[in-house]
Amino acid sequence: MEKFSIQQTYALHECIQIASQTDVNVWVTGERNGARELVAEAIHHFSPRRRHPFVVIECNRLGENNLHIELTRPVNRNISGLIHSHPELLDNLKGCTVFLKYGAMISQETLSKLVTTLVERTKARIIFDGPAEAPAAGDADNNYLLIRLPILSHCEEDILFFAHLFLKRANHDFDKNITGFSEEVIPMLLQYPWPGHLPELRQMIRQAVFLTPDGEQIATPVMPDELRIGQHANRANVLKEVTNQAEYDLIMQTLQQTRYNKKQAAQLLKISRKTLYSKLKKLSLPSST
Repeated sequence: MEKFSIQQTYALHECIQIASQTDVNVWVTGERNGARELVAEAIHHFSPRRRHPFVVIECNRLGENNLHIELTRPVNRNISGLIHSHPELLDNLKGCTVFLKYGAMISQETLSKLVTTLVERTKARIIFDGPAEAPAAGDADNNYLLIRLPILSHCEEDILFFAHLFLKRANHDFDKNITGFSEEVIPMLLQYPWPGHLPELRQMIRQAVFLTPDGEQIATPVMPDELRIGQHANRANVLKEVTNQAEYDLIMQTLQQTRYNKKQAAQLLKISRKTLYSKLKKLSLPSST
């Protein structure tokens, strides 16, 4: 597949808008801990497919021969059982967007078969999740967009974009009409380092919407202590997050290079297998595929 990187030119929220208006497949890399899934869901939310399901398939859950599918209102099925025993369920997913979570953790052959089945049976759009280099899954002639997620605290426009998006979604979920953010809250959102990236921002906005009286703006009293008392001044969290991200990308690229042979990967990284497994656990990566 030929890649077109749009993160090098545009801010993340602009990448999402561009990706949502085209139907080519997307490869999302960079920040982890749920951030990629939120970006994939945002692309689906702004796309013409938004009236169809958003599907998450966790490729590392049950191994190569027993992949796991999870729908938005979770319905868990074995992929092979879903295809052979419940074909009508796939028919209900036509036009969906599929986010292949941990897609780089399964073999190229399995990934290609999975993508081909989903595209042929449901006409799905695929959004891949993984390290910097995307595998050549599916039809080799297909192009894809590559989006590298930046550190959230470095992108003020992205913070405000996602804050308003999460506000809109929380209003819907809680059946409320919170009208926006007060003048005091916006600088707090922009100055906080967001070590938890998009998932932390989403959770914080949902909590604030829940606590704010209907019809009012989100104000300072409903924001958590770490924003209100100025703990954002501690930039050590940002440095730690950057270091962890670099280590994550290096390990993922090495695993991909060795076809997920942990012994060979440890040798290339010049660490013991025990240390590699410890890092996989620390970085929330599956230690087996």
